[in-house]
Amino acid sequence: MRKTACFILLIFVSTLGFSQIKLDFSATPKGQSKGYCISGLTAESAFFLSTYRTANDADADAASRKAAQQRLVSRYGVMQGNVGAILTLANGRSAEELARYGVVTASQAGGIITASIPVSNFAEVAASGICSVIDVGHKLQPFLDQARNYLGIDLIYNGIHLPQGYDGSGVVVGIIDDGFEYTHPSFYDTAGNTLRVKRVWNQRDTTGTAPSGFSYGSEYSTTNEIIASPTDDDSAVHGSHVAGIAAGCGAPSGNGTAYRGMAPGADIVLVSSIFTEASVLDAIQYINN
Repeated sequence: MRKTACFILLIFVSTLGFSQIKLDFSATPKGQSKGYCISGLTAESAFFLSTYRTANDADADAASRKAAQQRLVSRYGVMQGNVGAILTLANGRSAEELARYGVVTASQAGGIITASIPVSNFAEVAASGICSVIDVGHKLQPFLDQARNYLGIDLIYNGIHLPQGYDGSGVVVGIIDDGFEYTHPSFYDTAGNTLRVKRVWNQRDTTGTAPSGFSYGSEYSTTNEIIASPTDDDSAVHGSHVAGIAAGCGAPSGNGTAYRGMAPGADIVLVSSIFTEASVLDAIQYINN
């Protein structure tokens, strides 16, 4: 299989840094005159508290209260009076101290905790000093149908300010992951006729023949072989998801373009990895062969 270039796709999940701010909620909670000087809130947490105050402000007009109440659910995922948050414990403080405020903790890694906080006690939790950082974040939404636009990929497709349009044709995209459906419709050409997955190495499979130069796993190097072994794990989908972002043709997605990947014309090589350092290096070498 001829190739002009080989891309190894690395996807990183990043989070915004905690930007600490101070707020003075002199009337929170309602009916008390005590002032709260709250530090350690991320910007999103501050907006959350402001939204909560508006939703429960008897002096606000009904439309503003209703909009704020809807935003608590749609943006912050408030359920049954609780909001999820990521907390960082202050030095010398423990998660057990949060129980007095009705906080229910879930996972903990060092001093970082995920928790469910009663929204009515949120300001008190923030003012307690137990946490150095509180971040409610906001509900995540799937926007894959907008990814190409955000990244300017459609401009590249259409050759805007370029000598021609590019869709990945003549390029090999290699994915090292697991949970592949090797014959997913999105891995065919845009007409749905030709499978663009040209080679597969399932490093975990022991029933077939290892690739040349390697001593483990099974390689499928023809379309018939790939169709005969269509998946590495019928209970997982992560690899297909990643490969679809990188090089999916978009099918089946209505008009076939909404969820099209970055390089829908590229050939694809998939490695179902066993995720040791050595096996990942082997996978990179295999894709480059």
